[in-house]
Amino acid sequence: MGNEAKADRSPLLGTLSQWAAIALCAALGLALFAFVDLTPQVDADFFFSTDDPQFQGSLRIEKEFGDAQQIFVAARASPLVSRNYLLRLRNLTEELRKVQGVSDARSLTHGPEKPDKVAKRDPEEVFEDLLDSPFWTQLLLAPDRSATFVVLRLEGKDHSAIVSAIDRVLARHSRRDFDLGVSGVPYVSEHIRRRLTDDLRFFSIAAFGAFALLIGLLFRSMAVLLGTMVAALTASFGTFLVRNLFGMQTDILAPNLWTIAFVLTLSHVVYLTAQWRGRARQVGSRRATEESVRMTGPASAWSLAANLLGFASLVFVSAKPLRQFGISGAIAALLAMACAYALYPAFLRAADPGPARRETIHRRLERFFTTRHSIVAVTAIAVAVVLAPFAWRVNTDPSLPSYFAERDDIRSGLQDIDRAAGSSTLDVVVADARGRPLDNDQAYQRLQALQQRLEQHPDVGSMLSVALLMAEAERPWYSFLFSWETRFKKLDSPRHDRIGRAFMSEDRNRGRFILRMRESTRSRPRDVVVGEVNEIAREQGFRPVLVGGLYTLQGELSELVEGSVIRGLGGLLGLFFVIVLIVTRSLRSAMAMLACLALTPFVLFGLVGLFGMPLDIISAPAANVALPLGIDEMIHLGYAVRRSRRGSEKTWDAWKRSLAHLWRPILASMLIVTSGFSLFLLSSFPPTQRLGVLVCAGAAITDVAVLVVLPAIATWKFRKQ
Repeated sequence: MGNEAKADRSPLLGTLSQWAAIALCAALGLALFAFVDLTPQVDADFFFSTDDPQFQGSLRIEKEFGDAQQIFVAARASPLVSRNYLLRLRNLTEELRKVQGVSDARSLTHGPEKPDKVAKRDPEEVFEDLLDSPFWTQLLLAPDRSATFVVLRLEGKDHSAIVSAIDRVLARHSRRDFDLGVSGVPYVSEHIRRRLTDDLRFFSIAAFGAFALLIGLLFRSMAVLLGTMVAALTASFGTFLVRNLFGMQTDILAPNLWTIAFVLTLSHVVYLTAQWRGRARQVGSRRATEESVRMTGPASAWSLAANLLGFASLVFVSAKPLRQFGISGAIAALLAMACAYALYPAFLRAADPGPARRETIHRRLERFFTTRHSIVAVTAIAVAVVLAPFAWRVNTDPSLPSYFAERDDIRSGLQDIDRAAGSSTLDVVVADARGRPLDNDQAYQRLQALQQRLEQHPDVGSMLSVALLMAEAERPWYSFLFSWETRFKKLDSPRHDRIGRAFMSEDRNRGRFILRMRESTRSRPRDVVVGEVNEIAREQGFRPVLVGGLYTLQGELSELVEGSVIRGLGGLLGLFFVIVLIVTRSLRSAMAMLACLALTPFVLFGLVGLFGMPLDIISAPAANVALPLGIDEMIHLGYAVRRSRRGSEKTWDAWKRSLAHLWRPILASMLIVTSGFSLFLLSSFPPTQRLGVLVCAGAAITDVAVLVVLPAIATWKFRKQ
């Protein structure tokens, strides 16, 4: 039979179908790198698309009051009030003003007074004059008097080169006794983009190398290795190309798609190969390949349906990155199955199954997985029950610094600015509760009262507002000679950079408060804090008419993550139950599978809540990735049990026979998933690291549930059968 089986094999790289698959893979790869921009796009609004309701408030504020992208540089020194500090601050500001793309730079030396005049004055007088100015004090001086700020206004939309130039300037001026921290949406967005670009480059190479090594070790066949790599790469290239055809840019979650496309393809390949290997020694490679496709195809089709449901649960959320990730995952799932079944079999026909091996470790593992482990199953369920309450403590509203590593300079700068004056902006536009105009003395007094109340809020760092602008207009001794209408016309003029229009509406009925919110001391969700700010405005007789800014957008995003990703898993589990019920045609088995699937989110999110791991927008879809991969294994096992029972085998015997056949590909699948996503731990970007940890943990939990818990639950009434 050995010679017949050998003659039955196709020659490796000797058939038209193999070369056609390689040519397709190469063509898609060339097209991808020639026509698709793989640089992640992380704009100021990277959390939401412009047509989302959550973003409309910010857009309306920008349209009415104008918006200039700003970067804040905190310059900390001891002592702060000194000529040496002012000289360093002047040199820093001058150099930052020269950066191409910086339209304006304001600081203590380039703000209330001209630089030459400040240089001639006594430092104590300079700071005293600053403290006398309510507007400039809030803009340039930290509330705790630990630092002053350089406020940069940027031009254009592309800030990559600008941020790079700013970083070079800061590196030249930063000293141990002149510490510089940076914040601002353009700055943070650009550095997130750089981290993601590094991840995309690394994972595209590392995924190929790691999976090639793993497949080589698992199957020890050049034909299997080459076919797997061709199928997986084709699916990966195709995923990015189809995304581009749909008009989707490379966004904040795109770097993860390389690994996801690989893993989804390899999942099908593992089961095809396992089925083929079991028959190739008896019937030859060609016939075994045909049988493998026929026997494995139906289960893979239902697995595809499960994968599509898993990713589709993200398609209808308002958060743009999650929505695009759901669509991209569905594309990857479709292409993974298409490539696995259309391209891989051409190489599988050329593979040699090799001699049957029955190593000691193989026999021991098979004996373990074909034994009912009731105690282990009960223990796993008990652990899930204990951890479940902690799932409700998951922090889906992490701070902005948590997007960077503990010792990262960007995180340190953000934390310094956050402690000094707040790092996340909250825009609130208010109107008089009775509809009265705001350009009068009575409204001025009430706006001042609102300013003071907001300053007392523990989560508010510093603040610029129409109240401070009006207080600044009141400072000159001759101000009483002019009406508020005249003063605002003057503030609206080009001579004053039209600053009046930035804080008071043209009809004088709406005023703007720009709050810089503290992240490090926040103990409540952002939406709660925003609600408190709005309530303070109402108590002072004002009506909040518009709310925007990064702070409130992140709060909205937290609710989306919690509602669409975590609570949405309940509906996803219900849909999975329908699938496994159709596959197994057994209510008992389907209920057992549902219980095992529920273990994954309960244990996974329970551990996240227990250890206080932040669940941000990047790591949140971990369960949506892990669950469909786990249900693949349940579907294949359910199909095998169903086929075994057709021969009138007893219940446990059918499960035992199916486990003996599938324990190896199930473990191989888990090893592939965990190996692939463990690469994410090498990322320099904490959210990507957290996604890797959660998917690996989810895959491991699901596989333990499939191989150990599921058989014990599904057959607990048939222990003697």
